[in-house]
Amino acid sequence: MIFAFGTLYFWLLLLAAIAFIIYSIESEWGGTGATVTMVVTFCLLYFLGEKDHVGTVFSFILDHPGMTLAMMFGYLVFGVLWSVRKWYLYVKRKKDRSLKRIKQGDAYDLVSKSSLDVAYHRGRIISWMCYWPFSLTWMLINDPIREVYKFAFEKVRRIYEGIAERAVRDVEEAKATKENKKSS
Repeated sequence: MIFAFGTLYFWLLLLAAIAFIIYSIESEWGGTGATVTMVVTFCLLYFLGEKDHVGTVFSFILDHPGMTLAMMFGYLVFGVLWSVRKWYLYVKRKKDRSLKRIKQGDAYDLVSKSSLDVAYHRGRIISWMCYWPFSLTWMLINDPIREVYKFAFEKVRRIYEGIAERAVRDVEEAKATKENKKSS
């Protein structure tokens, strides 16, 4: 029983599964990668772990059908609400990037009616509904960290720009000096 509950391998498997599920739902893999990961993880836990825990879950479901249905309904409702929030954030991020590109004079537009077609993004939205605990966890971890780094970058941006400007100026001066020597 390599994946017995509480062993190092159990926790490593769980950590790897959670990481891959989060990666799947936050990337283009969507729900397919997350579902495959869940099935493989449960199979590994069942066949190479303790079968007693699986029996406990099934006996709870059979002994408490009303509570099980209520929990499933709550999970579904929260998943739908979460997917609306995620879709709003997804569309807002695309819109903000498009507006930034337009301000920079880039003709390429990230937002169009076809690029934000809900039917096209159906799988992504459904994966947010199904795997909302993972998506929510990632947002709570990732978004604050991203904001800290954005803030830090903006505070030292002038340093980076100064380094780049000096390099460009040095190269342009070297070119000008070389051209002056040729013309002399």
